[in-house]
Amino acid sequence: VYRDVLRQVPRESSALRLLGVVELQRSNLDEAEKHLSRALKINPGSADTHYFMGRVFWDRKRSDRAIFHLNRCIELDPGHVPALVSLGCAMQEKGDPNAAIALFERALTFNPNAADAWYNLGRACQQLGQPERALACYDRVLAADPQRTKVMFHRATTLGLVERDVEAIAQFDRLLAIDPAHAEAWLRRGQSLLRQGREDDSL
Repeated sequence: VYRDVLRQVPRESSALRLLGVVELQRSNLDEAEKHLSRALKINPGSADTHYFMGRVFWDRKRSDRAIFHLNRCIELDPGHVPALVSLGCAMQEKGDPNAAIALFERALTFNPNAADAWYNLGRACQQLGQPERALACYDRVLAADPQRTKVMFHRATTLGLVERDVEAIAQFDRLLAIDPAHAEAWLRRGQSLLRQGREDDSL
C-alpha cells in the first residue's frame, strides 16, 4: 500500500516513514534506514521518524547515532513516551542508571500505565541495588499483564536476592507453567530451594 502511495506521490514523507517502519519490523535495516532518511529529508521535523531512525541505529549497534535521533525526537515532542523509554534503555546500556531512571520517570508522567517504562524502571532500580522499589515496578506491570514472563523472571530473581525465597519459588512456578523451557528460571528456582534447605526438590 505504501509503495503504491509513493508511486503516486514520491515525496510523501508519512508513507516513506511507514515503509521504513515495516522494514524495521522485518529487520531489513538497510531498507529501513533508506526510507527513513528520505522521509527526514522531506520532513526533518517529524518526531516519529526520528524515533524510528533511532531504533534502526540502535539495532545497528550505533548507539551515538541512535541517541542523537532519540534526543531529537524528544526535542520535537517532549511527551514521546516510546522515545523516552528507548533513550532510558540506551542510558542504562551505557552504564548510567540514574539518567535512565529520570527518563523512565519522565515517561510515566506522560503515561502512568506505560508498562515498558515500569519494567525498565524496575531493571534500573535493581541495577542500583534498590530491590524493593524494583519489585514495586514489576508488580505494577504484572497487575495489568500477569503473564509477562520477562517481568515474572526479574521479579522472582529480585525476590531471591532479598531472600524472600518462598515468594520467589511461587513466582518461578507461575513462570514455568507458562514457559517450561525457561532454563535460567529452573536454575534460579533451584537456588531458592537450596536456600530453603529443600535439596531434594532442587534436583
